Amino acid sequence: MKKIIFFVLVSLISFSASTLLAGNDNPIKPTEKPATTVTSKAKLTPEQLTQLNNRSNEIRQMDKTKLTSAERKDLRKENKEIKQAERRDGGYIIIGGSTLLVIIILLIILL
Repeated sequence: MKKIIFFVLVSLISFSASTLLAGNDNPIKPTEKPATTVTSKAKLTPEQLTQLNNRSNEIRQMDKTKLTSAERKDLRKENKEIKQAERRDGGYIIIGGSTLLVIIILLIILL
């Protein structure tokens, strides 16, 4: 008896969810939101990248024990901005673990 009640409830929930998802009161027309182009900032030159790397190394090697909390916060903020600039303009490619696994499997199959 409990199984029948469970299956009836599951079927009712599944049927009601499909009707809720099927209704679309306000469809978006293609002309309402035209495509926009994304402009990227200019890339950093190699000299600028080396300057940013040198500054990042200086921040890491500093003795931060004598600094106030505000100065440490400013250094953390500056270091974070440097890292973001390097990632944005330095040409990093980030590959997740599952993507790497799929690439390896494809290479094994194809070679």
